[in-house]
Amino acid sequence: MGEKDDSEAIESGRALRDYFARHPEKNFTFIEYPNAGHALQAPDKANLQDFIAGLAAWFKSGLKR
Repeated sequence: MGEKDDSEAIESGRALRDYFARHPEKNFTFIEYPNAGHALQAPDKANLQDFIAGLAAWFKSGLKR
């Protein structure tokens, strides 16, 4: 989630992060991109490609062969 996201307040994501931190038996990962907006673009870094790469790796990790 982009820290400066204007579509959804970062506090919502942080509330989810905190909830799942209290429930480690539930699988949840919260990623906060500093200074990034909804498109994960920060003034000094484009984070979208990193997000997509991480998402692809996450999907692949769940595949059974």
